[in-house]
Amino acid sequence: MGNKTILLIDDSEDNQFLVSRMLKKNDYNVLISDSGKSAFRILENETVDLILLDFVMPEMGGIEVCRALKRDLKTVSIPVIFLSGNSSSDNIVNALEAGAVDYISFPFNESEIIARIETHLKIASLEHENNQQLKKIQGINKIMEDELEIARKIQQTIVMLKFPISDDFQITSYYKPVGKVGGDIISYKERNDGSLNFFFGDISGHGVSAALLSGMYVLAFDISSRFDCGPKEHLQIINDMIAKFAKDFFLSAILFRYIPSSKKIIYSYAGHHPMLVIRDGEIIPLPGTGNPLNIFPEIHLIEKTFQLIQGDKLFLFSDGLFEFWEDKREIFGYEGFINSLPKFSNLHGYNFLESISNEMFLISKNRIMDDVSMLLIEV
Repeated sequence: MGNKTILLIDDSEDNQFLVSRMLKKNDYNVLISDSGKSAFRILENETVDLILLDFVMPEMGGIEVCRALKRDLKTVSIPVIFLSGNSSSDNIVNALEAGAVDYISFPFNESEIIARIETHLKIASLEHENNQQLKKIQGINKIMEDELEIARKIQQTIVMLKFPISDDFQITSYYKPVGKVGGDIISYKERNDGSLNFFFGDISGHGVSAALLSGMYVLAFDISSRFDCGPKEHLQIINDMIAKFAKDFFLSAILFRYIPSSKKIIYSYAGHHPMLVIRDGEIIPLPGTGNPLNIFPEIHLIEKTFQLIQGDKLFLFSDGLFEFWEDKREIFGYEGFINSLPKFSNLHGYNFLESISNEMFLISKNRIMDDVSMLLIEV
């Protein structure tokens, strides 16, 4: 391994001559120091790949020099090999404990010392490469953490947890991402006539990309809420606005308008499973069909209405609550989820949503692998 620079620290001129001649013959660059103090002066200005260090020297012994080298951040990674005429076990142990990588006793075999030097240079080179890779990984992790923090802030605008307070209705939401950030959407906009538009959706995929795309969908929902149109047309406008930006994703969604004065909802599905009305313990799926957003240029949607009455619960939920494996290696499924709901029908607000989530995590034995989101409107 030629063209590497070795610093020889030895107060013996004979050793300096013999060792430096051997190193130069094997194509190494050689720097020579006769003491620890002069060695540190050399190291301030020169790049050194390996140090050969005499064990016994005046003023500052080899062990003291080695310890000082290992305390200095500039020299801590330079491999140190001791050279000594004393091969006692105590000396070898002391040298290794001081931070040396090897200990060679005089008289030495030239082939052996060159082999050891090359071995430790290779090890040092690999450690340097590993450290560089580690720094790159740490840098990437820092970038990812920064992106995740941005995504988390975006997520706070995507999944709304606070809603208008009214004597006529109560709105509660629940959200639990499978990772640090997710792709589910819970958003609403109040209209001038007192009604509320709600946008509930689930992006295909997870993580930062899904969160960022969800943010774009919510922005499109906010902008398009300015238009005087029904849920069906509203979904089509959102699809047109986002399609060119979301080529590798699709969104299953529900967009509905709740009119508090009449307790009526007008809704349209875009590939999402039905929302439910819970009335006197009965579970009522609201019918409807429609294509997910961002799959077809023109999506086929329908618009329906449903009349709520006092005491009803309107319940929306993501497929993370039922698309998981049970012990029988079968999907728990939508029907299984609906059948589990009646026992929670007397609960209200966050207690209702949290109890359902806890039950599903219990049934799945914590094997739920998708974001969990729910929206509840009680009238």
